[in-house]
Amino acid sequence: MTADSHEPLLHAWRRNDWRFLTGVLEPAHLGYVGDLSPEALAALRLLQPDVRAVGGMGAADDGTFDLVFSVSSSPLDIARGVAALSEGGVLCIEVGGSPLKSPTTAPLRRTLRRARRIPGTLAVAHWSAPDLSRAARFVPMHDARALDATLSRHDGSPTRRALSLGARLGARMHAHWLFARQGYVVVRRARAPHPIFGDAHPIIITPRFDTSRHVVALHEGAVRADSWVAKIPRQPGDDSGIQREGHMLMALRGAAPGLASSIARVERLATIGSTSYLLREALDGAALDPGVVERDHDLAVTIGLRFIEAMPRTREAAENTDWYDELVETPLGRLAALSGRASITRLVERTHDALAGVRARPVPAVFEHGDLGHPNVLLAEAGELRVLDWERAREHGLPGHDLVFYLQYCAESARGAFTRDAQRSAFEQLWVRGGHGRRLLARHLERHGLNFDEAFVLLAWARTAATLADRLEAHGDADGTADQLIAADRDVMLWEHALAWLARDGR
Repeated sequence: MTADSHEPLLHAWRRNDWRFLTGVLEPAHLGYVGDLSPEALAALRLLQPDVRAVGGMGAADDGTFDLVFSVSSSPLDIARGVAALSEGGVLCIEVGGSPLKSPTTAPLRRTLRRARRIPGTLAVAHWSAPDLSRAARFVPMHDARALDATLSRHDGSPTRRALSLGARLGARMHAHWLFARQGYVVVRRARAPHPIFGDAHPIIITPRFDTSRHVVALHEGAVRADSWVAKIPRQPGDDSGIQREGHMLMALRGAAPGLASSIARVERLATIGSTSYLLREALDGAALDPGVVERDHDLAVTIGLRFIEAMPRTREAAENTDWYDELVETPLGRLAALSGRASITRLVERTHDALAGVRARPVPAVFEHGDLGHPNVLLAEAGELRVLDWERAREHGLPGHDLVFYLQYCAESARGAFTRDAQRSAFEQLWVRGGHGRRLLARHLERHGLNFDEAFVLLAWARTAATLADRLEAHGDADGTADQLIAADRDVMLWEHALAWLARDGR
């Protein structure tokens, strides 16, 4: 199954995020209604290669499809879509609507009312916030708490804050249909629980950044114990991250009971067809985002260091003799092979040369998160770190890895370093001789029986950049994708910079 050869595979799968609203994750019989764009039709073929138009070529399709996708919200096409559903089938209607055209109408509500007029159907509307072209989340329109949580999001600027407040007041006066104009209406022929969400209608977060492989569903219950988070891969069978995260969470809670309040409890790790999913408890806390770190850098470093130091040692050095092959040689070799770029192959070779003095050293193994920064860190009221997203975690990781990654995140945040030059400058200031980065890393390594060595900084960024292999694999071989990902990747940039820094200022 392939999408448009000019569109990266993950982008094509992102076009199918609407299906998570329906519960039909892998349809056996998929139909569509309306005039689809070539890109939308190619995306549907990823779900089911035999997708076809409802009623196409004069076919009698009543009761045929378990899933129908429609880009038409006319009463006739809604009725056609419902009639084509098998027992238990689902129709998903994509609803557009520009505020410049009929600004006083509410197309999402109008479509919902049309669907509910059909006898024997159950229909729910979901806002695609902020709109279809920039969808960041799907919000159930009947859930006032979910709407309020979505509308309260802003970037902190006075203008955005005022707009957010105005929209929230409008929602409380039932005017939310006027600004929540685009989204989806899901129509069922029979009441049936969602295979993952049950009877709940969570907010579904649909990340837009290029490398995102998953969607995340958030359900806030009346009490915290009833709240949960579900994580689902966009592409069926792409379950390595889900499986790793679930198993790492369970292993860490067993190995470090003292960290139980900082990591989520796994409620369910299961598979439907070829789609794995993770259901876990919801953690409380405010995002430890760059703005928060900038306001109190010392606090952010202190609580992060406390968490990292509490991560358990999982192997003694004498039992961890293959650490370099497992953690460095193999991941970098995979990256070089998948990238197909001579520049990456040369970078890997130079990295092994620079690390020749450390690769034979005995090094213990520690539990490792692998991606300790925003948006994966929360600050709880008690001053504890809450940590999310464990799909890069390793039970037998490398001392210093999480610390190097987290200190760079804090250094960039404290300086507002969002350009490549600024991020390199933050790196230089962090690891300057006599600086706090060296002091904290030396203390951390000493706890694990290791002497300070600048090579651990290079190790951290080479290993972090090696995870690019997963993204190259997930994107497929669309034209130019590998070049774009490598050129845009901050971690590859820091890997290259750490290598040059080690040659210049290191040992």
